[in-house]
Amino acid sequence: MTTSIQALAYHHPSEPPQWHTLPMPAIAPHDLFIEIEALGVNPIDYKLRHNLKTPKPRPKILGWDAAGTVVAKGNAVSRFQCGERVFYAGHLHRDGCYASHQLVDERLVAHAPKQLSAEHCAVIPLTGITAWEALFYRLGIREQEEKQQQLLIIGAGGGVGSMAIQLAKQVAGLDVTATVSHAKARQWCHQLGADICLDHEQDLVTQYHDMGLTAPDYILCCANTDTYFDTMATLVASEGAICALVDTQQAHDLQTLKAKSARFVWEFMFTHPIHSPTSWRHHDILQSLSQLLDSQSIISSWQQTVGPLSPDAITQAHAQLITTHTVGKIALTAR
Repeated sequence: MTTSIQALAYHHPSEPPQWHTLPMPAIAPHDLFIEIEALGVNPIDYKLRHNLKTPKPRPKILGWDAAGTVVAKGNAVSRFQCGERVFYAGHLHRDGCYASHQLVDERLVAHAPKQLSAEHCAVIPLTGITAWEALFYRLGIREQEEKQQQLLIIGAGGGVGSMAIQLAKQVAGLDVTATVSHAKARQWCHQLGADICLDHEQDLVTQYHDMGLTAPDYILCCANTDTYFDTMATLVASEGAICALVDTQQAHDLQTLKAKSARFVWEFMFTHPIHSPTSWRHHDILQSLSQLLDSQSIISSWQQTVGPLSPDAITQAHAQLITTHTVGKIALTAR
């Protein structure tokens, strides 16, 4: 087994990442030591890079989406064996997956889908967990609702939207309306099961009115919350619910939701690992996603592999995400 880790890490947000050789970390009782085969990139990667205010004495390893093989484990690990393929999003407060190896608590890990390549597995965890929690924990959607329910996904062409469309259709049986900004995203969302696609760049209230669409019982906003808060408050059905992912920079009046007795909730995937570290929730969600992927009930959101992990490949992947026009997810191979 390796005695060191090769990691692509940052000292400062304005500088490109550099390769570092780091000593083998101590394995805690519930830790898996995983040799990474592929990884996915997410907006949180470049957002946290920008938040590195000052040079760090220890390089910061980003990345929270990976697939690989267990090569060592802690003495309390109960559900995994060395040699098994796994996938996971990890913990915000630990080293990320821009590396050759990573330590991850087994309670955040699941067995990888058997039918998919490492790249197709690696792009699932963060967005898959986010979509699952947003729909079934935050919005309170039940599996196979008795009454036909309406879901609006704003900014549906990216990673979370790609998973949310499929889970809403295949697990809950909802009618899904998606907003998209270009033709490729429209085609992708229809392929995933969206019933209707609206123009993300045009007024959504007007489009709902002109098309005679039923008010959404649930709204999942994967786009800028500030831009769409008033629109969501106007559109949401009586006793409906809105879930947002992106931090606000403005103050919003929740009184606008009172007349409808509508709820506004946040989804942040790392809440559970940070505040409930001994819970198996993320393991359980990923195992469910793995089964859905293996049964072909849903498909991977992988769309592109930009190359083996390197400073140039990471820079390219981040630049593509910043455009906000990326469809699905981007992966890199570890080697």
